[in-house]
Amino acid sequence: CLNSERPYVCWCEKFCSEKKKSLPLAIDSRFFMRKKISVLGSTGSIGKATLGVVRHLPEQFQVHSLAVHSNIDLLEKQINEFHPQFAVVFDPASALVLQKRTPHVPILSGLDGLNVAASDAEIDFVMLAMSG
Repeated sequence: CLNSERPYVCWCEKFCSEKKKSLPLAIDSRFFMRKKISVLGSTGSIGKATLGVVRHLPEQFQVHSLAVHSNIDLLEKQINEFHPQFAVVFDPASALVLQKRTPHVPILSGLDGLNVAASDAEIDFVMLAMSG
């Protein structure tokens, strides 16, 4: 288990039965960075469950963007709790209504908005929880 090339690293320190001495666990700093997640379908059951995980592990995950079909009432609550960079409402009319309610967060709409939420370069993970 002890790596002779990098003597201060033992990736399995907690589980290794071959420990000969206690070594500091060196982990790449990216391991400690919060993962940015985009949740497409955040108001459905899978989307809400995903946000529940984020809620319980805030040191590991950050909501980057949220997307819904038209449930802007719940999306507004999610925006206020998770503070995403932007949100997407597929229905353009509902998107305009939500933009007036949440002027501090950009609201995108339609397929173009969903494409941005799914492919933004800053995102580490996309949870696709939409049907169709």
